Amino acid sequence: MILALAAILVVAGTAFADSNNPPPPPGGQTFTIPLKHGWNMVSIPVSKRGLVDNMPNPTTNQAGPFMVRDLTGCTITSIWQYSAASNQYVKPNVLDPMTGYWIEVSSDCQITISGSRESQTTRLGAGWNMISSRSSWDQINTAGPNPPPPAPGAPQVINPPRCNLTSSIYNYDPTTNAYTTVTSSTALNDSKGYWVKVQQACQLIEP
Repeated sequence: MILALAAILVVAGTAFADSNNPPPPPGGQTFTIPLKHGWNMVSIPVSKRGLVDNMPNPTTNQAGPFMVRDLTGCTITSIWQYSAASNQYVKPNVLDPMTGYWIEVSSDCQITISGSRESQTTRLGAGWNMISSRSSWDQINTAGPNPPPPAPGAPQVINPPRCNLTSSIYNYDPTTNAYTTVTSSTALNDSKGYWVKVQQACQLIEP
């Protein structure tokens, strides 16, 4: 199915797509994501989960607080995400922050997304994962503070382990159709997706 995408407008969990709706309240930011003809490795730089409108077989109970409404801009021919659990690409019904996605478009264009940006947490599976963040790998690679002591007789709560990289961090450059490496101390771009390979299941937390 071919999807045309002009803009996703997200403010306070509500999508504004036509002149019949009043303007959204003040607040939030506007992000522009440029896409090149062909494959792009991108992410959603807002803290809200979204459902891709008119996507094949969307799961109703997964519908997020924003949807693709205005289908007149970018012509998206395919959207994929990578599952570390099954080691294969799958078709996403929802778009989550801190997750990378492959988006294929028929020509150069751009997506505009408005919304707030807050700290996020995501879990990775052993092996390759497609992630995104506004912070560097070194900053988000933490299990967070230790939990409080358990109640008497309750089991000890153990935080997930730190993520141990077993390969370089990679980003895809659609202008050269090639991967580029990123250092662990370099701030990531939360509009882009990145490949990371970790030794075991772990957790990332944005500061």
